[in-house]
Amino acid sequence: MWQKDLLGIKKKAKERYDKKRKKPKNYKKGDLVLVEKTELAPNNTSRKLLPKYSGPMVVSEVLPNDRYIVTDMEGTQRTRKRSTYKRTVAVDRMKPWVPSGGISDSTDSDSGEDDVALSSSSESDEDENVDLGAR
Repeated sequence: MWQKDLLGIKKKAKERYDKKRKKPKNYKKGDLVLVEKTELAPNNTSRKLLPKYSGPMVVSEVLPNDRYIVTDMEGTQRTRKRSTYKRTVAVDRMKPWVPSGGISDSTDSDSGEDDVALSSSSESDEDENVDLGAR
């Protein structure tokens, strides 16, 4: 009897836990990501102004349980030993890399002008002649 109650409590607790958590982002082989830095700052100084992520890195292999093997991009070396960076990283320590310049808005056109209709001078003259006292 109490075992059914315990199973019901566990089920409700799991539902509450899952409701507040978001699903992890899935990456594919070849995706560019930033990896959270965990090493200490040089000479035990403050890391406050140092970058929090290193990258961009390339996902070279997808492992089970939301783990990935990430490596340096071809032609770059980030470590002091002149070796290629290759680490297993959990998905919660990664974020997608977005090139500088941001993401373009779909309202922007190739000419740099939006589809906004500007009033001509004759329309603005008519607006000025409207009697405001007739409200």
